[in-house]
Amino acid sequence: MLNFIFGRAGSGKSYFLKSIIHKKIKNGGENIILIVPEQNSFENEKEIIDMLGNSDCNKVQVLSFSRLHDFAMRKLRLPLTNPINDVTKNIIMSAAIENIKNNLQIYLPSFKTDIEKIMLSTIQELKSRKITREHLNTIINNSEKSILNQKIREISAILGEYQNLCANKFLDVNDKMYLTEQAMQHHKIFENYTVIFDGFNNFTDQQMSIIESILTQADNVYMALCSDCDFTSENQNSLFVPISKTINNIKNLALKNNVKISNPINLKCSKRFLNDELKTLEKSLFNPQKTKFDEVPKNITIYCAPNIYEECENIAKNICKLIMENGYKYSDIAILTRNTDGYHAALKSVFKKCNIPLFLDSSETILDKSLINLILSAFECVISNFRTADVIRYMKSSLLGFSTEEICHVENYALLWSIKSKKWENEFCAHPQGYCDNWSEKDSELLKNINITKNAVINPLLNFKNQIKNKTSANKISEAIYSFLIEVRTNENLKKLYINLKNSDNIHIAEKEAKAWDNLIEILSLISQIMGTKIISAKEYLRILISGLEEVDCSTIPLSRDSVIAAQIPSAKLSNPKIVFIPGASEGDFPASVSPSAVFTPSETAHIENLGIKICEDKNYMLIKEEFLAYTALCSASEKLYISWSGTGYDGEIKNPSEIIKEIKEIFPQIKTVTHAGH
Repeated sequence: MLNFIFGRAGSGKSYFLKSIIHKKIKNGGENIILIVPEQNSFENEKEIIDMLGNSDCNKVQVLSFSRLHDFAMRKLRLPLTNPINDVTKNIIMSAAIENIKNNLQIYLPSFKTDIEKIMLSTIQELKSRKITREHLNTIINNSEKSILNQKIREISAILGEYQNLCANKFLDVNDKMYLTEQAMQHHKIFENYTVIFDGFNNFTDQQMSIIESILTQADNVYMALCSDCDFTSENQNSLFVPISKTINNIKNLALKNNVKISNPINLKCSKRFLNDELKTLEKSLFNPQKTKFDEVPKNITIYCAPNIYEECENIAKNICKLIMENGYKYSDIAILTRNTDGYHAALKSVFKKCNIPLFLDSSETILDKSLINLILSAFECVISNFRTADVIRYMKSSLLGFSTEEICHVENYALLWSIKSKKWENEFCAHPQGYCDNWSEKDSELLKNINITKNAVINPLLNFKNQIKNKTSANKISEAIYSFLIEVRTNENLKKLYINLKNSDNIHIAEKEAKAWDNLIEILSLISQIMGTKIISAKEYLRILISGLEEVDCSTIPLSRDSVIAAQIPSAKLSNPKIVFIPGASEGDFPASVSPSAVFTPSETAHIENLGIKICEDKNYMLIKEEFLAYTALCSASEKLYISWSGTGYDGEIKNPSEIIKEIKEIFPQIKTVTHAGH
């Protein structure tokens, strides 16, 4: 039986589902599966343990769609496949594009574009919509648009090569879901189970296929969705159009398979909000029929700052006040941004100055780590044939151990005598002071030391260059990188750097620097595994290497449980925050400007849809989804809400307030915008 639970934001849908789980377990039930979005799985597992205790928590399995594959394989006693991460996907995509670049005109590999990310996103979208290469051929055969045909041919070729490189060795989330779907068509994996879905607003075509199988197999299916009622297309709030579409699609699947649908449970009461202001905001936000709050709100604040840094300073000032005067904990507070440009860096800087513990729930790049800087600068030296700027940058690596004085002497000499290319390979003979006839003993000693330093810099680079200067196999280049790192004693110097950082109370930084070694070696191994004996140039290898490094996330867990969390919408992992700050509420940023496709123009997507193939959502639908994201973010606080924007962006552009601010002012006519001047 299919059971819908409807309720607006803060109505207690998750709590209601947990009470169903608790009741079933206490009545002897065991086969219960809770399916949640990937980013919510940890928090839900924790809540299940807290609710049921250690003895009963194992009777409930908390899964995401990607982890359903592992559950199905265990049920069927089949071997599990290793999950493919973003690093591996990027490397495979880079290799795929590299392998067929001679057949590409539009999607050629380049350092200047994120072509790998664009193609990965496109292919993920195609797979999630169950669009195959046969569908792509249909588009080609029914289109007279030459540019569209070329795009489709190239995407199809890239998809084919990507799949060839994966070739059963690697499975991404979409492939695992496909295998799960196939397994469920032949085996009753969810027979005698109660399956509960929570935290979703919509589903992909792939996910819907899995849901259909679950509906036909499970004893009971519970589906909680954020909506005010079981409405039809004749009676719907535009904010809930995506939810309405999801509800109707799931209903149709149930009817198609003769699955009974119980009367929906509508949760009307607000359980989250502890004051009338937030209740009124939730009820009226993006609603044409607004309920106005005629008093000056005490728990909702809007603020306009002159720039991002001062916007973050205002957040810090308010947090300090809340902690000292109102007794809140840092963990009661969350900061949500839609666009992280400039904000996370500013928050990190400001909060460090104010001694506020902050956990940035976002990925942290590895590209600024010492080891990665060293290897990338070594590549640049070789590729540019020892351009002076590249050599000096390489010299300054903290892992090479050159003193500031040694670096300065070599840099001054190189600039003085225009040292470049082949000149770096020769012994320096000119006067270190310039055009001077007189050589003092000090000058001779200085030149001798400059040459010693120069040789220590150049000789390992020459060895590296000789191994990769001509096109060679990816395997050989990976081996050459490792040999180079050993020759310059990187492993030893990295240990010294780790100890120095640890002794200066920078243990987290030390661990990230040390972990970079494992990350790099893993990527070198992956490139060798994927590319093998493929002949490739140093420049081509570097592009693939960077594409993998860009996806490495070296972020860490919070140093303290009592920390302010800053996260990006919609991937934020929140645990019922009491106070929420939403910076960046400027026009075009939040709600964000939308573009239905990074690959196809609106006319191309319309043409493809006329062929019966929906390749992406239309712009109006995506705008409504953006409004829904804004609605869920603004309704995530239980006690206080702060919304702000800056008059200028991080690049100096003028910013206007978004429609969020206009909505709030319409709901709360007495609210005043706080400015930097304090009025």
